[in-house]
Amino acid sequence: MQVVTLAQFTPGFEALQRHTVDILLTWSPGGDTTAVTGDGRAAGPVLGRVHRALLMPADHALADRTKVSVETAADYELFDDTADMPAAFAAAWLPPATPAGRPIRRIRDGSVGAGAAGPISIVDAIAAVQRFGSPYLSVDAVTGNRPYPGLTTTRVTDLPPCLLVPVWQRSCESSAVRAFADIVDGYTLDGRVDPVTPRVARIA
Repeated sequence: MQVVTLAQFTPGFEALQRHTVDILLTWSPGGDTTAVTGDGRAAGPVLGRVHRALLMPADHALADRTKVSVETAADYELFDDTADMPAAFAAAWLPPATPAGRPIRRIRDGSVGAGAAGPISIVDAIAAVQRFGSPYLSVDAVTGNRPYPGLTTTRVTDLPPCLLVPVWQRSCESSAVRAFADIVDGYTLDGRVDPVTPRVARIA
């Protein structure tokens, strides 16, 4: 098996659809695997969980809080990186409304990602937060593995976690893919996976 780091695109399904990789290790927002199993994809066992969090400038009005409700976050425009994501993934990653029904306002800059040279990656979104100051709904591990000067995270208490799962195309499922899923079942990678860079596996 060869493990490859993708070019930091979110969520990375293109590599599966092109059949250039066999398995994608990625985050599934929404607390289950619904966001990653459309378009003929299957998901394997859950290998980790991370809480949702707002990434924002350290001088933002919410930055000094240890936790925040998404209802409070809806008072602000959130950076939107979902335009090139599959619909189910986008709706779970940045919901259109809060649990109480308040619309989540969003802002997107045309010079970032798809407005310029391709899909928006998490790295693009982080750069946009640094540039424009709008909070970004991400995960609380974003700054844990690689600090970003001037930015901080605040945990969002009332959104489901993101799950770390292996994903593959059902049409390409093989005995090797099933064996991989069986082997990793029961393992946990909590806190040991960089959330910015999806991984893929090519199985010989």
